[in-house]
Amino acid sequence: MAWVAEPSGHCLDDIATYPLFSMPSGASLMLAVQTLQQQHYRHLGVLDTSGDLLGLLSYSDVLANIEYEYVNQLRRLLDERDTALRLSVEHLRLATQVINASLDGIMITAPDGTIESVNPSFSEMTGYQQDEVVGKTPALLSSGRHGEDFYQLMWRQLQEQGFWQGEIWNKRKNGEVYPEWLTITAIHDDSGAICKYAGIFTDITDRKQKEARIQSLAYFDELTGLPNRRLFTDRLRLAIANARRHRHQVALLFVDLDLFKRINDSLGHLAGDRVLIEVARRLEKTVREGDSVARLGGDEFTVLVPEIDSLGGLECLAQRLIDAIYEPMHINGRALFVSASIGISLFPGDGSNEEQLLRFADTAMYRSKELGRNKFRFYNSEMSERTRQEMRLEERLHHALAKGALNLHYQPKINLASGYLEGLEALLRWHDDELGQVSPAEVIPLAERLGLIETLGTQVLEMVCAQLQKWQHLARVPVAVNLSVLQLQSEHFLRVLDHCLSRYQIAPELIELEITESFFIPERAEAMLAMLEAIRSRGIRLSIDDFGTGYSSLAYLRKLPINALKLDRSFVQNLPGSQGEVEISLAVLGMARGLGLEVIAEGVETAAQAEFLAKHHCQQAQGFYFSRPLPADAVPRWLEINAPNQ
Repeated sequence: MAWVAEPSGHCLDDIATYPLFSMPSGASLMLAVQTLQQQHYRHLGVLDTSGDLLGLLSYSDVLANIEYEYVNQLRRLLDERDTALRLSVEHLRLATQVINASLDGIMITAPDGTIESVNPSFSEMTGYQQDEVVGKTPALLSSGRHGEDFYQLMWRQLQEQGFWQGEIWNKRKNGEVYPEWLTITAIHDDSGAICKYAGIFTDITDRKQKEARIQSLAYFDELTGLPNRRLFTDRLRLAIANARRHRHQVALLFVDLDLFKRINDSLGHLAGDRVLIEVARRLEKTVREGDSVARLGGDEFTVLVPEIDSLGGLECLAQRLIDAIYEPMHINGRALFVSASIGISLFPGDGSNEEQLLRFADTAMYRSKELGRNKFRFYNSEMSERTRQEMRLEERLHHALAKGALNLHYQPKINLASGYLEGLEALLRWHDDELGQVSPAEVIPLAERLGLIETLGTQVLEMVCAQLQKWQHLARVPVAVNLSVLQLQSEHFLRVLDHCLSRYQIAPELIELEITESFFIPERAEAMLAMLEAIRSRGIRLSIDDFGTGYSSLAYLRKLPINALKLDRSFVQNLPGSQGEVEISLAVLGMARGLGLEVIAEGVETAAQAEFLAKHHCQQAQGFYFSRPLPADAVPRWLEINAPNQ
């Protein structure tokens, strides 16, 4: 109003009459119009904040300015509408671009389910183009996997909650059924009524395949496709529960391939895998319907017989499995013969749960291997007792090695021609506080199985060298030490040997190392020959222990850098009365002479044995006839009495 009343160059006295009504400049034009109408005036004075007259406002000025203001507001509203329409078009265009660019399939339907539009991803996933589906219903995509109840529940939730989400199987145009993750949302108009449905879905075929893969890895062996330990244990648990309820027997067969490591070592792991796959196939082919085959790992398989009729039938099954596995396998152009050992445990006779049945079948399998492999054996309680004893022995051996509780006895070796002492053999002795006296025949194989043979062998070498150092003031007596094949295979053996000789200042010729005929394995021949030559180059004597009881190639024997053969006690004990043993002994003695080797006879207990051996040029002998094995502290006294001049 202040602007309308601004002076226009006229004198107020010329155009105004008294009295003059006025209003403040901040009042609205609407208030001024109401005042003019109520007072029936044509003019109003306009006052500033200090009360001074700014000018005169006429009724015509008010009407003119109200029209101007209306036009301005109308123009502003039209501009705002245009801007809103422009933004709406841009948003609609952006939404269309987003829908068309979406990797998810999108389908818009009318409230009755009629398809109105789809995006390109819909066409790519289903194979249907837009013109093929518009006007039709989503039933076009039905896979037939879901019943009527499924769809009724879907539409009920849509109506009640306005959305539905879940996994559904649909069918592509080419007939392929596939899984998708579908979300359906109801779209409402301004009145709140449903005007559209929007369906957004993702093809989850890849995810389902990965889930199936994970499921397979969790319950099936990746190499053979057989159930793994986890699934087999579940099946065994169910079989036991069923057998307990219906009072019948369950059998568990534990199958382990014999000497499988040789295949991996000689032909490679790929060949080994092919063998495992073929064994799995043969097991599945041989078992009866209802039996379950599994691979627990490595070369271990199991067969579950959930209900057995008789032990005779079970024995026939075990033998069929052994025969099927032993059929030749053609791997990498070679015919392989693979044998297996089987242990069998029964519910409820042997065990009351799956853990016991597996453990007892495993125990029986190992007993089968001890019998010569390629056999089956039923579990019995004596096996568990033996297993417990072996575990106790393992525990005490670990303790003995850690505490240095093992000791050595020494048995003299006599020159049969002169009667003089030629040397001593160090023999392992172990007296345990809990187990009593433990035979070396148990200790050495156990140490080899437990991977403790290197530790044991190092302790023995240390004790022998320390003892030789103590005896140096008495006599220079060579001492023979038995070696395990596993020690010779160790890359650390020569370093250990050199360390012992150096630490105790022992001359190499005072040490003799004895190896067994099990050393003669063709696969290791060259490596072992190199090791023996390295030992001999140090000046250490070598001999072959228990000669004639194992396998050795005479042609290969000629190449070995050895000094002597030891005639096993089994060929000596019945001399000279047994013609067979006489012939064997004479053959070994003649062969040794031909090769330039000495012969040392073990287990000589009578004068007749000693005379026979001496007569046929056996150089040395040891046994109870000359002396029993002596503890280390008894050796000096024996030397004083029996070898005073040595």
